[in-house]
Amino acid sequence: MFIDLFPVRIYKNKIENINSVCKEVIPTLETMWREKDNSHVTLGVDTVSTYRVKYGNALHELPEFKIIVDQLTIMINNYWKELNFFDGLTPCITEMWANFNKANSAISSHSHAPYHMNGVLYLNKESTHGNIVFENPSSTIVSLQPLNYESKNQVQFGVEKEIEVNTGDVLIFPGWLKHYTRPTTEDGRIVIAFNVGCTGHYPISSYVTNN
Repeated sequence: MFIDLFPVRIYKNKIENINSVCKEVIPTLETMWREKDNSHVTLGVDTVSTYRVKYGNALHELPEFKIIVDQLTIMINNYWKELNFFDGLTPCITEMWANFNKANSAISSHSHAPYHMNGVLYLNKESTHGNIVFENPSSTIVSLQPLNYESKNQVQFGVEKEIEVNTGDVLIFPGWLKHYTRPTTEDGRIVIAFNVGCTGHYPISSYVTNN
């Protein structure tokens, strides 16, 4: 028997009626991508973002994005419960922006700490567009082991894991989990990214004694 210790659980689902969603939101995104401040710190060359544009990192507050936010809110709450996070706190989207990847672009390794979780929605993802790759938080330790790098084992040596995604897919994962994307070979990869915080009071004081 083999036991895998301390796995990192991520959430995968699909947005309903993705074609209707795209018709509703992409015109707004295309306008933002044409703005002069269409860059973001973790984006590589040939990629544009709404992040620095006015309202561009608060897409969840725009009325045309309600069709997305309503579905994502249900998913975020399901993931919050699955992670056994404190039920006295209410998770909520605090930032939402959109990236457009052109050919030969990729997004470098990064995390979204200290946010509790973050996620991505793929408005357009073809086979020629790069997948997301998650890095093992213990990758330094794992990479120092005598691994058989000629093996066909699909675990990818335990250092990282690529997730196959398609148009309409949603991934939500811990904010501290580092990730990057494979290179995109054709224009058109469109991703909406979002960070999740929470509202409420966490009773940490109940664990402290004042003597």
